[in-house]
Amino acid sequence: MTDHRGNKEDMPAKNEEIDEKALLQKQFDSWIKKVLYNLVKNEVRSYKRECLKVKKVPEDEISLIPVYDDYFKDDEKILLGDTPVFIENKTLKKALPKMGKRKQKVLEETILLGNPVRLVAKKLGLSEQIVSNYKYRALKEIRILMEKDSEE
Repeated sequence: MTDHRGNKEDMPAKNEEIDEKALLQKQFDSWIKKVLYNLVKNEVRSYKRECLKVKKVPEDEISLIPVYDDYFKDDEKILLGDTPVFIENKTLKKALPKMGKRKQKVLEETILLGNPVRLVAKKLGLSEQIVSNYKYRALKEIRILMEKDSEE
C-alpha cells in the first residue's frame, strides 16, 4: 500500500484489526467472568464457614429453653390511658394511677405515643389549648406527688 506521497507503507488490513480487537475483547470477557466467578465462590465458602460456626437450635427445642426475663415483671406494669407501661421507679408508679383519666390519656397520647397536641385534640374532641393545659397540669401533678412520696 502507498501513502498520499506514493511511498510504500505496511498498513494492516481492516480485517486483521477487527480480529485483534475481537480477540482482545473475548480474552477480557473471559478474564472478567473468571474473576467474578471466583469472587462469588469465595463469598459462598466464607458464608458456609460462618454457618458451620453457629449452632442452630431445632424449632421443637426452642420452647423447652428456660428464659427468665427480669426486666418485665407483672407488678411493674400499670395502665396509662389504654397503654400498658412498665415502670421501675416506684414513686412514679404510685403517682401515675392517682391522676385523672383525662390527664392520663393526654400523657399517653403526647408523651408515650409521641402524637402532636393538634392530633390529640382532634382525637379527644378538645381544643389544643385544653390538651396543652392537661399535659402541663399532669406533669406538674406527677412532680408534686413524686416529691411528696420521696419525702415520706
